[in-house]
Amino acid sequence: MKLLKILKEVMMTPAMTPLIYKLEDAGWRRVGSGDWGIVLEKGEKVKKITTDSLEIEDALALQGHNSPYIIPILNVEKLADNLAIIDMPNAQELDNAEKDMIYDAEQAAEDYIVYGKENALEDTPEPMKDFIVGVKKGLMDAGVDLDNLDWSPYNVMKYNGNYVLIDV
Repeated sequence: MKLLKILKEVMMTPAMTPLIYKLEDAGWRRVGSGDWGIVLEKGEKVKKITTDSLEIEDALALQGHNSPYIIPILNVEKLADNLAIIDMPNAQELDNAEKDMIYDAEQAAEDYIVYGKENALEDTPEPMKDFIVGVKKGLMDAGVDLDNLDWSPYNVMKYNGNYVLIDV
C-alpha cells in the first residue's frame, strides 16, 4: 500500500503534492483517489484536487447550478490550467445493491445522455430512469458537454436522499 501511495505522488503534478500535505496538516483526510485527482474530507465538506482539465472546465460550468441529481459545486479554485481544488458537500457512499443498479444502467445512461436515444431507458427501473433524466437535464442546463460523462458506480453517491453524480 505504501508503494502505491509513493507511485501516485511521483505521478502527480509537482504543485499537487505540497497542496495535499498542506490540507492534511489543516485536518483534511484523504478518502479517495482516481486517475487525475485526490479527494479529501473534513466533516461535511469535501475537496477534490484534480489535474483533469476537462473536469475543471465542467466543475466551473456546474458551479452555482442547482440540480438534485448532481452534487453541488460550491467553489472551484483554479490554480493552473490543469490543477484545481473543487469544493463540494460530503455525500454518502452507495450500498452494493445500489452500485449494481448503477452499473447495470451504464449502457442505458450513456445511450440516453450522450447519444440522445430516447428509448434507451425503456427497461430501466423507475428510480434509475428519473436519475438519468435528471442528470442529463442538469448537465445540459449548466452547459456541460454530454460527451464528458463518466458513468460509474464510484461516481454516484447519495446526497439529501437523492442519487447524485459526483464526478463528470
